[in-house]
Amino acid sequence: GPRGMALIPQLSYMTGGTGRIVVTTLETSRFTTRLGGRQVTLEQKSGFPLSGQTTLTVRISGPATFALWVRSPQWAAPMTLQLRGARLSLQAPPGGWAVMPARAWHDGDTVRVRFRLAAAVLRGDHGNKGKDALTWGPMVMAYESGLNASLGSPARVALEAGAPAHLAAASAKPFALTAAVSAPGDTRARPAVFVPFAEAGGKGGVYRVWLRDSRTALAPNASVFAFGEESRSVPGNVEGSITDGDPRTYVVTFNA
Repeated sequence: GPRGMALIPQLSYMTGGTGRIVVTTLETSRFTTRLGGRQVTLEQKSGFPLSGQTTLTVRISGPATFALWVRSPQWAAPMTLQLRGARLSLQAPPGGWAVMPARAWHDGDTVRVRFRLAAAVLRGDHGNKGKDALTWGPMVMAYESGLNASLGSPARVALEAGAPAHLAAASAKPFALTAAVSAPGDTRARPAVFVPFAEAGGKGGVYRVWLRDSRTALAPNASVFAFGEESRSVPGNVEGSITDGDPRTYVVTFNA
């Protein structure tokens, strides 16, 4: 994990031996390299994760010739690239590369990139059969109990099939989506807050990526405690629950 994080800056922009700049990120960033003996800077100003558009601007002291490759992820399709001031517009193939052939670039040249950015539901299989996960572009979202106190434990709620997810307020910190969930014994679908998996649990709340699909019935559970209110006064060495509807989880109070 730490090694992978350290490699991200090196892999976000790369140069090829044939005179090209390869762009693999769609986030606001800046990259400087030397091509043909000249220093070239590529500045990227992006609306991600709030909007599916970004602009690449070339900063250079004089003309330089190179090709520009921009990664076109499957989730971003359809993606288009348009060079301002020139009749050059590309439709990028999903899961491939948008390639602008080698040309003479000048200071201030800009390329506008537009891409699809939307919520999607992943259907679980194997160990996650009967469950769904919510994504936003490349980000996996998570339901966190601390942000959804009135809705309860993640094991209790189900992601509503077919219900669209929406951006929370643009000023929301952290970035969040709202999507409809339901709970046993409650026929109403109610909005829940989802945050990126990387930020979930930051304040100690219980979180989960895979939620029960609302079309999947709860497993039989004869416990009279299921989905009841739970409290404890002594910290335990097993931080589970006896009220979440999952007979595999439990809690103990250590040294009680």
